[in-house]
Amino acid sequence: MFEPSEWVIIARNSMPVKSPVMAMFLEPFKAAAAEGAAVELKLRLLAGTIPALQKYAHQKHLEDIEGDLARHFGDSLSPDEKEILHLCRQLRNKVLHSDFCAARDKLKELGVETPSGGVRKIDLPVVTVEELSKKILGAKAGTEGTFVLRRNHPQSA
Repeated sequence: MFEPSEWVIIARNSMPVKSPVMAMFLEPFKAAAAEGAAVELKLRLLAGTIPALQKYAHQKHLEDIEGDLARHFGDSLSPDEKEILHLCRQLRNKVLHSDFCAARDKLKELGVETPSGGVRKIDLPVVTVEELSKKILGAKAGTEGTFVLRRNHPQSA
């Protein structure tokens, strides 16, 4: 029916449709998740080489590893590097669990300002090609839809 690489949305009582959202965001998410997995692997491999940290090499959760790493490396890491180490692990968790509002908050703590995604909610009570085309043109013109607010952030429209 559909190629495995084609992501589709199947709404109740409707035909499957290709998802432009999946097409736009799946690959960047996969890349970010892969980087997060690589960070965890590096932390676990490093922990396996240091006797005082070996408990983290196969432990289910890494909650305390950055504190123990900071103590192990002591003055070799600046206070800023220790904080970045802590926040990066948390950021990895937020991305892997698709908690993007919290991930943006962690990026802000790391000094990275993220622009508004400009996401608009558009009601489409009648699903027809004509109605969809009209709504898309209205969104491009700025006359259709309302901006989706980010949690705990002012609207940036």
